Amino acid sequence: MADRRYFQMIGTPNSEFLKSLLESPVDLAETARDKIEALGGELLGYYMSISEPKLYGVLVLPDSDTVAAIAYQRIAAGAMEDVKFMEVKPTDQMVGVFRRAKEMRDAGV
Repeated sequence: MADRRYFQMIGTPNSEFLKSLLESPVDLAETARDKIEALGGELLGYYMSISEPKLYGVLVLPDSDTVAAIAYQRIAAGAMEDVKFMEVKPTDQMVGVFRRAKEMRDAGV
């Protein structure tokens, strides 16, 4: 992927989804990985909170339209109560952002 865009996903599975996990436990990362790769993405990590029913994923996806499509599809499929994505950057990629912010500050913008 030439332009790697990183996204953090936070989702709340609904009760039916959780019931299905209790009936047939699976590694959610394994079930998600193939689907994300089919969209041109990469699953870097997938986690579930131990204190509340939340899913957390770190993904590389090609564009924001793909992100929006995933969010709407997961809710429409009835698996999630809500899904949120936040674009994030590795800290090494933020160096240029900090430099630009400094230039803007110094220019009075």
